[in-house]
Amino acid sequence: MLKDLVAKTVVDKPNSISIKVFGSLLIALSGLILYLDKVLKYMNYEFDIPTKFTDAGMVFQTFIWLWSQTLAPILIICGALLKPYRLSYLIPLFCYSLQLYLLAFDTRVVDDSYIALYAFGTFILILGIVFGIKYLLHYLFQRKIATLKKELKAKVKNA
Repeated sequence: MLKDLVAKTVVDKPNSISIKVFGSLLIALSGLILYLDKVLKYMNYEFDIPTKFTDAGMVFQTFIWLWSQTLAPILIICGALLKPYRLSYLIPLFCYSLQLYLLAFDTRVVDDSYIALYAFGTFILILGIVFGIKYLLHYLFQRKIATLKKELKAKVKNA
């Protein structure tokens, strides 16, 4: 229902391209926000975090990373409602692939100079799976249509 409401109010407007761009930026930001902790560390910026987190032994970077993990799906959902360009989904997909490798492997043991390359390979693999499933569904749908056409022709011919 919310999707229909957004579609009626957004798509019919003459500035819908700017809305699509804004939605695309939200989608891209949902992937890039995952690295906010690293950006703030590079800029040497910190602020006090709530004591319940420091009492639990959490450091500033982990606190920021948890916040970004919480905000990223919200940004994806908000951006998706604005009908963004599909290409924008590649940014969070790559960022999450990279994060998958950073979490899965101990970079002190594994040579981390290839982590981005491994993540890119995983990204390509995921894209292949997505497009493969999309192609398979399209193929099965077209096959079903062809079968129904044959059945309809046979019924019309016999009638």
